[in-house]
Amino acid sequence: MAHRTLRVVLIAGAVVVLVTAALVALTGIGYRHVSADQRAYEERGAWYADGTLHVGRHQLRLDGPPTNLTIAYTSEGAVVWDSGDHLDGDVQDPTLTLVSPSGETREVRVPDLTEVTGDALGTDPSLPYVAYLRRSRGTQEVVLQDLRDGSELTVGEPIPNPGGTGGSSHLALSPDLVTYPHPDHWGELRWRTGQVFPWSDLGGTSLPWSTGRTAVIVIPDDERAWRVVDRLDGEVRLTVPIDRAGYSTYASLSPDDRWFAEPRNDGLVVHDVATGETTTLDGVAGVTTLGWTPDGHLILRGQDGTVRTCDPEAGRCESTRIRTRGELVAPTGAYSEAF
Repeated sequence: MAHRTLRVVLIAGAVVVLVTAALVALTGIGYRHVSADQRAYEERGAWYADGTLHVGRHQLRLDGPPTNLTIAYTSEGAVVWDSGDHLDGDVQDPTLTLVSPSGETREVRVPDLTEVTGDALGTDPSLPYVAYLRRSRGTQEVVLQDLRDGSELTVGEPIPNPGGTGGSSHLALSPDLVTYPHPDHWGELRWRTGQVFPWSDLGGTSLPWSTGRTAVIVIPDDERAWRVVDRLDGEVRLTVPIDRAGYSTYASLSPDDRWFAEPRNDGLVVHDVATGETTTLDGVAGVTTLGWTPDGHLILRGQDGTVRTCDPEAGRCESTRIRTRGELVAPTGAYSEAF
C-alpha cells in the first residue's frame, strides 16, 4: 500500500490536514477526546465535498480528490473508506482511516481491503467497532475489530462462502445484532453471544443496506409505502405512503432509528418513528443529498449547493455557509429507494 505524507496546519483554531493522496496515520500526536470536539462530532457529524473532509469542527484536505468515498460513524470517530481511485488519474490501494473527534487520523488495517467496499464494513455510532467478513476458501467469519486497541473478536461459527475469497457484501452492525450475507439469505446473530437470530420474512423487499440499529426499511411488494419494521419482533413501527407525485423516490432512517426522512420536490418531510408526527422542513426544497449526524441531525445539500444541518425535533435548519460545487458525501443512515 502506498503511504502518503501529511502536513498539519492550525487555522483559526481548526486543524486542517493536507493529504497528498490519501489519509494515513499521524505520528507523534497524542490521541485524546476533547469534550468540545466530541460534542461537535455528534452534532455536526462528518461529510465530504470539494476535496475537504469535515469532521465536527475540523477540516481535512484530501488531494486527488477521491472518486469513491464512504463515511461511517463509530463511538471513536468517523471511519473513512477511500477506494484509491482519484479524479486526477492517480490510483492507489484502498485505505480505511479513523478520524477522531479531535481531528487526528489513524489507519485501520482490515484484511483483504481491496476485496471490499465501504458498504461491506458494519459500524454503529455507539460502538467502538468495525465489523467485516474474514474470508477463506469456502467459508467466511464475522469479525469485530476494536478501534481502541486493534483487537479482534470472531463472532459465531464459520458460515459457507460460495464466492471463495473475493467479492463484497453489505454488512450491518447494531448494539445487538450483526447482519451478514449467507449463500441463500441474509443472516443475523447476536454478536455479544454468538446466538443466531433468523432473518424474518418482513413481507416485502428488504434491502440489506437499509439495516438500522434495530429497525429496517421495507418496501412492500405493491411499492405503495415504506415501512419501518423492528428487526427483533417484526412489529411495524411506521408506515409512510410513497408520494410519487411529489417525486419521493428515496428515504432514510436516522442512525438512532428515531427519524424517518423523505425528500420531496417541495421540501423535506421528517417523520417521528415513535409518534408518527410529521414535520416539513421549509427552505430546503430540491435536496440532492441527505445524510445524518451521530445524534440524529440531518446533513443536506440543496440545489444551490449550500450544505445545511437540520434539527428534526425543532424543525429548524441552519446553513454551514459552505457552498459546494461537487457531490456531498455523508453517512446516509438506513437508506432505501423506491423504484
